[in-house]
Amino acid sequence: MDLLSFLPPLVGGLTSLITSAGQQAINKYLTPALLKPNNITEYIQMQQADIDKAKALADLEGAGTADLWVEDIRKLQRPLVGLIIGGVYIYQSIHGPIDPIVAGLFSGYAGYLFVDRSVFYYNQAKK
Repeated sequence: MDLLSFLPPLVGGLTSLITSAGQQAINKYLTPALLKPNNITEYIQMQQADIDKAKALADLEGAGTADLWVEDIRKLQRPLVGLIIGGVYIYQSIHGPIDPIVAGLFSGYAGYLFVDRSVFYYNQAKK
């Protein structure tokens, strides 16, 4: 198995980190002054708008627009795909050579789990 086969999925996993760094750089250096809060009241209003947006998105998630079993299946898709990819990777590592496609999928999924979720939790802790 070639080590370079892991590179594209890992770059895919790092895209959330690169995107977050780019957004922070843009906010720090290129954001116009009128979009930055001038005092604590404006800052609180901006934070309240973000909270209202998050609440609206959370309400859409469980708004009852679909049956409960449809929402449950949608929520279980990501862990189920991870279990399938991980299971195939473990099976192939025990019983023979690992297919490069499976290795790429596994490394991409692992990169997504560890990089994207870590960036998400870092951003949540920062707020």
